[in-house]
Amino acid sequence: MTESLVECILWILAIYGLIDIMRDVFYIFSSSKINTKDTFIIVAVKNQENNIEGFIRNIMFKLFCTKNLQDTKVIVTDLGSNDETRHILEKLNDDYECLNIIEWDECKKILDMKKI
Repeated sequence: MTESLVECILWILAIYGLIDIMRDVFYIFSSSKINTKDTFIIVAVKNQENNIEGFIRNIMFKLFCTKNLQDTKVIVTDLGSNDETRHILEKLNDDYECLNIIEWDECKKILDMKKI
């Protein structure tokens, strides 16, 4: 008797899990604002004024060499730098069309699809 009860509970949990997965997949495909044709590179930085320009230009060069520049979006979020990192990022933003500088809150919305 208890074995049947345990088996019944396991089947109910399995069906509930399957329904939950199907709901999440449906939500992602129907409600997501992220274009699934594009590739996203997300970089979080803080106080990196000495390194950020070379790092971003290196990423852009590699994307340009592989001809993936049109299909790739580079998102950089500054986590509250106290140095010139934000200013350097804004200068780089003028140089590259696929580079997007966003606030951390906006980046969290992209990463957490349920809040979009």
